[in-house]
Amino acid sequence: MIDFKHITTIKDPRIVEARKLISAVGRATLQKCLLEGAENIEYGLDAHMHIEHVFYHVAAHDDRFIAQLTQRGIPCYAVSDGILKKITHTTEIFPYIGVADLPEALGEAMDNVVLVIEHIQSHYILGTLIRAASALGIRDILSIDPHLDLFYRRIVSASAGTVFNARVKRFYSGREALEMLEQQDYRLVATSPLSRSFEAIAIFQRESFVLT
Repeated sequence: MIDFKHITTIKDPRIVEARKLISAVGRATLQKCLLEGAENIEYGLDAHMHIEHVFYHVAAHDDRFIAQLTQRGIPCYAVSDGILKKITHTTEIFPYIGVADLPEALGEAMDNVVLVIEHIQSHYILGTLIRAASALGIRDILSIDPHLDLFYRRIVSASAGTVFNARVKRFYSGREALEMLEQQDYRLVATSPLSRSFEAIAIFQRESFVLT
């Protein structure tokens, strides 16, 4: 039998923490993010993200989804629609909101093909690029922006959850990224004519690897 737990105040430490995750600063500080909606929680599970807990609307206490999460050992807490709105800072109600650890940053061991991005201001375009790269089997992203945050709501939505599988390495300059790529025997195979040094988007692959 599932033991359903309730949280009734926004002063609860778990709610206080979750409300901070709506901002890039909060996510960077706490190294966590929100998974808004059942679909994104499922995407997170598929990406093997560590989900700390899930808040759900009180009306969903007999929901199969909550039962499945509980069976996985994920604590679930019933909250009011008012608290759900407070967490996301919107008037929209997400019946399920997960709190998950951010994926680990990409280390030195990278895949044979990587995507390099620079100066992409549109969250929708960035999310779409991540989804397209994922369709090509590319999950490693090199960003010429040391503060890149992929967990804005618009990016997550446009990526159709593929952002949760992405591994990111951040650089302060294009030169720094190029030097690292050259040291590891990567070569440029595709680019777009959208901006300066990396022209916004570029795909690099190892010299010994053939992209199919």
